[in-house]
Amino acid sequence: RLGVSAMTPYRFVGGKEQLLANLADRFMGEVRLPASGAWEDRVRAVFRSVRRVLLRHPALAVIVASQRINGASSYRGAETVLAALKEAGLTPETGVSAFASLTAFTVGFVQREIAHESGADRLAERRTTVGALRPQEFPHIVSAADAFLGRDSEVHFETGLDLLIMGIRAAAG
Repeated sequence: RLGVSAMTPYRFVGGKEQLLANLADRFMGEVRLPASGAWEDRVRAVFRSVRRVLLRHPALAVIVASQRINGASSYRGAETVLAALKEAGLTPETGVSAFASLTAFTVGFVQREIAHESGADRLAERRTTVGALRPQEFPHIVSAADAFLGRDSEVHFETGLDLLIMGIRAAAG
């Protein structure tokens, strides 16, 4: 529609991966970064916002999962989180590992959440399979079947984030 060839954008960027990374970094600029608060609250706020941005732009979740985003918007979020983790008492190296874990949790969670929303997880089939499991062989899955198969993504995300933050707090001593 613009009257240019499909290859024109590649004159300005290094290739498809770079084009996607630039686009992803632009969208990551939508992440709301807290200016103050306890370190735990700042970390939660960043990753909640990342989740919301990824849910608004589902293709972005795939890009973020498959390649590093090398841009100022993404680094602003990382800077906010690393500063909070340093305040918590983590060394820079451990802070980077904690950041990587929080990022992997959030991006992976969103990818699964998107799949659930699209129906790709075949919930009815999963309910039938879990309902047919023998309680003596799968006592924990059977007793937690509703929660296990539940779709309360908000609760699951918040619980997972809390568990990671509790682990970071324990590691910081």
